[in-house]
Amino acid sequence: KELGGLFKQHKPTNYEFLKDCSYRLFVALHDEDLYKKLKSNLENHSTYYTINMGISACIANYEYVGEYPIKQIPHDNKRVEIDTIIPSECVDQIDFDRPIELQKAKLPIELQKAKLPNQMKNNREVTEYREFIYDVKGQSISLTYNENCEIYALNIKGKDYFIHPM
Repeated sequence: KELGGLFKQHKPTNYEFLKDCSYRLFVALHDEDLYKKLKSNLENHSTYYTINMGISACIANYEYVGEYPIKQIPHDNKRVEIDTIIPSECVDQIDFDRPIELQKAKLPIELQKAKLPNQMKNNREVTEYREFIYDVKGQSISLTYNENCEIYALNIKGKDYFIHPM
């Protein structure tokens, strides 16, 4: 048999790679021991597993930004520019008419919904899925949220972030 005959059905796979991307992770933990270990590892740039961007050939790097106080936003202020994904059931209304100062600085809003794992067992078995809304360009979303939703604020180096805890 000719060797080339074994590979006739195989076609090259195209990959897309992100260049100079960055993500901001917000972490809050109730377990004090786990919190101390995570903070120490982040400060010392130490990981248990090598972090990557989806495949082992794409090793990721990270920078510990710091620890910042967080405060819950009272429910009387229900309109907010949310900086994280948010469960669909928390959203009463999305404000597509942004104030003019935000329109100049940002790209047009492009929202998507995704059904994502929300709870898992230790063996990685998903026990709960939830539907989330997010902007595909990573921009904040101007919205009105309902009383069943908790929104928190934190200020990092002069910039306010409004987040929904998972």
